[in-house]
Amino acid sequence: MRRGRCLTSILLTLSILMGYISASAGSVVATGYNSKLLADEEPVITGTDSSDEDYDENDYLAEEYIARVLADDNTVPSNSSYAYKQLFGADQNSLTIFDVLYGEVREIADGSVTSTVIDITIADLPKSSFTAEELGLATLTSGGRLTEDAKAAARDKLYDDKKINQVLLYACPYALYWFDKTAGCLYSRSTYCSLVGNKVVVTGTISVRFAVASEYRADSEDPYTVNDLFSQSLADAKTNIDAIINSYSSESDLNKLTAYKMEICNRVSYNHSAAGGGAAYGNPWQLVWVFDNDASTTVVCEGYSKAFQYLCDRTDFDCDDICVYCVSGFLNNGNHMWNIAHMDDGKNYLVDITNCDSGTAGYPDQLFLKGYSSVPTATLSYSDGTQKTISGYGFSCGVSYFYEPDTEAIYPASDLVISDADYDTDNPKPTVSVSPSVSVSPSVSVSPSVSVSPSVTKTWTLHCKKAMPMSY
Repeated sequence: MRRGRCLTSILLTLSILMGYISASAGSVVATGYNSKLLADEEPVITGTDSSDEDYDENDYLAEEYIARVLADDNTVPSNSSYAYKQLFGADQNSLTIFDVLYGEVREIADGSVTSTVIDITIADLPKSSFTAEELGLATLTSGGRLTEDAKAAARDKLYDDKKINQVLLYACPYALYWFDKTAGCLYSRSTYCSLVGNKVVVTGTISVRFAVASEYRADSEDPYTVNDLFSQSLADAKTNIDAIINSYSSESDLNKLTAYKMEICNRVSYNHSAAGGGAAYGNPWQLVWVFDNDASTTVVCEGYSKAFQYLCDRTDFDCDDICVYCVSGFLNNGNHMWNIAHMDDGKNYLVDITNCDSGTAGYPDQLFLKGYSSVPTATLSYSDGTQKTISGYGFSCGVSYFYEPDTEAIYPASDLVISDADYDTDNPKPTVSVSPSVSVSPSVSVSPSVSVSPSVTKTWTLHCKKAMPMSY
């Protein structure tokens, strides 16, 4: 169905956008962009493509974790699965330690536990005593006493920390959104070795310490304690999202979309600090902050558009064709993210929830399910002197939208074509069902070779009739 294609597209888009969108002073724009709106002149945006910036892996993992929790995704395999046992082979000690860490990591992720220091008693391991042959030694003793070589070999034989870490990252990568891989995971032992018969017996404790990424620390000076504020907010958001969807489940498709716009605008306000460079633009928790009932957690356009798209993704519309997806580009003189709604009449309409909020040019619905009224042009100038003229969409309230090249590279062209008339809210179309046999060929994909060179400097000349109060 079309909805499946749109969802696949937006997941691709967001994973790319999250890698390089950040905040710059003045207005929310891609790093390196400067914007200026000149009275009675066409605004100009100049900047360098930032797709070569460092990819924030913690943000990506957090976003995936959020998506799974909000969607009740319990598809992560059990830690006792046959596949995991195969990875550890005969090493039952490492499998046992993995089982403990796997459970603890998931509890840390959901806020049940805040300390990332995990202690394991060696006596609880399947095997804690070893013969000389098992350790690859000729003897365990010298002069009737355990040798230091025997003690060291026995300690090292207890577990394979590298294998444990590898399997753990494979088994629950998203639940490790808080883990600082650059600082790593430290294994330490407090042990005592004794000779019992022909074996060396190891007793004591293994301590495993997972470093916490700075953004998720309870205390900036404490690298081993997670701030549970994020997980609490996520739990609250999930409850509120479910309540919103359920409360409008009996409404018409149009009423559901209109209600979602109202709910988002009533629940959150614009993050002017982020717009001024005071917060991370690409913070994955922005989706959560829309629904956490906390007035102090505000968002920029990314939060508004993701929230609207997410509610729609979770909704069973009467018409299977209806879907909503996020796109990015420029709104007048600022970098922006908004939505496109594919409706029951088979056409696409612009939805900009950010600028349907109070105090903006589109309030309350001038940028909701709208068709374009004009076709402005922009000039894309490259550092080698070449230029390309592109077209955008102008709307009756005096604003213009242009897609980023990356957005156009990812989406099918048909998904980006906006209707030339507003959606007919007075006469919504009858329900249209899509046959289950209609699907998108798995061979349809975006070529990885389609990209914008990081070295290209882009100058955007954007048409705007007049300055309007906008949120970017």
